[in-house]
Amino acid sequence: MTTNKKTIKCSFCGKKIDSLLPFKCKFCGKYFCSKHRLPEAHNCKGLERYKSGKLKNFKKDIGPKQNKLEEIFIPWKSIPNKRINKNYKNIIISVLLFSIFLFLFKIILSKSDEIENLKYKINELDSTISVLKQENTNLNKNYDELNKEYFNLKTEINSTIEEIENYESELRDSMNWFRINSKINKSSIKNLDVERKIKSQLRNNCFDIEEGKCYIKTGCFYLINYEKLNLQYKFDIETSEKEDKLQSLDDFVKNDGGDCEDYALFYKAEFNYILDECKNIEPSDFVLESWYYDISYIGKYWLNFQKSWYLESARKIELQKGYIYPNIVCGDLYDLNTGEINGHCVIAFTKNKIESINDLNELDLAPLIEPQDGSYMGLINDKSYDIYLAEENLYVDSYISEIITDSDFFLFTDNEEWTSYSTFNEELYNQKNQLINLIK
Repeated sequence: MTTNKKTIKCSFCGKKIDSLLPFKCKFCGKYFCSKHRLPEAHNCKGLERYKSGKLKNFKKDIGPKQNKLEEIFIPWKSIPNKRINKNYKNIIISVLLFSIFLFLFKIILSKSDEIENLKYKINELDSTISVLKQENTNLNKNYDELNKEYFNLKTEINSTIEEIENYESELRDSMNWFRINSKINKSSIKNLDVERKIKSQLRNNCFDIEEGKCYIKTGCFYLINYEKLNLQYKFDIETSEKEDKLQSLDDFVKNDGGDCEDYALFYKAEFNYILDECKNIEPSDFVLESWYYDISYIGKYWLNFQKSWYLESARKIELQKGYIYPNIVCGDLYDLNTGEINGHCVIAFTKNKIESINDLNELDLAPLIEPQDGSYMGLINDKSYDIYLAEENLYVDSYISEIITDSDFFLFTDNEEWTSYSTFNEELYNQKNQLINLIK
């Protein structure tokens, strides 16, 4: 929207006036520029009349308004009925300032509340920080204590692992020792002449091949050991200066004998050698021949196939077919040296090799041989002989609680359960790995 404004010119010099507030002389009523606005500057006639007192009615003398535009641009100081009182102006300014002050005061009050809230929150944060610092201190202290405990525990675990590894090494050495001493060979008998002599006597006296069958005399080992090798029963204190020690085959020969455990170990090794010799010839079957005393029997039993050594009042007995693998079994058994049931070791033959605890059922009805003379003792778990394999809640006079195979040792524990070197070694291995995982 466009507004048409009438151009006003200075009544003295004719210059165009662009000001929003043109100067109008109160004495003559004309408009002037800023240069000629004063009465003296434009030779105002109205001023002369005013001074002479002729201008009594100022408004009439000036004359009516020239136009509406003039009314719009009349300065407020020049209009008597619209004059703004100076005090009123001051009041307006004061009100304005007061309003500004109230506005600022409200802002300050609101900011003060915010500041107080912020201070409160800061205090809360300071309190929280203080608590967190204390907790952090406690945590660091706990961490140091736990770290120290962990270090000590790690040291103990490493020490335990080392002990387990030592046990593992001892168990492996023990099982390897059983393997070495399971046969007559260069590893078990260091003296080569003695080794050859033992093998030669066994081959010449203790087995024979007839019609594809390998016949083995269990009593022949008594002949070889007693007559040919001069081995005798001796207590451990005589051979090892210890109350209980299982001798190696080499020590057994060097010491010219040993106790029942030593005899059983040597007997098993001799039998294994014969068994291998028979297998090399590939017989179709094995026949194990033993003997037992019968005072009512008048006759002889030949201990060797050459029939150069015999026993009187002794009868022959063949063991059950297929029972050819020798195992040492120990426990409360009849001891021919004391004539009583006490701690003693003998030989039990099984159809299959015993390699784990699950294989112990192979001993059920297994034939027993006394290793010191090769005589027949009966069957395990047979009521006729009252010799039983130890088991839970078994209450008998004669029972077997230890077993030695070609590579392992089995024991019936106080917890009334069977364990073995290999089983214990496996448990140690698992426990060691668990401990290792704990400190990774």
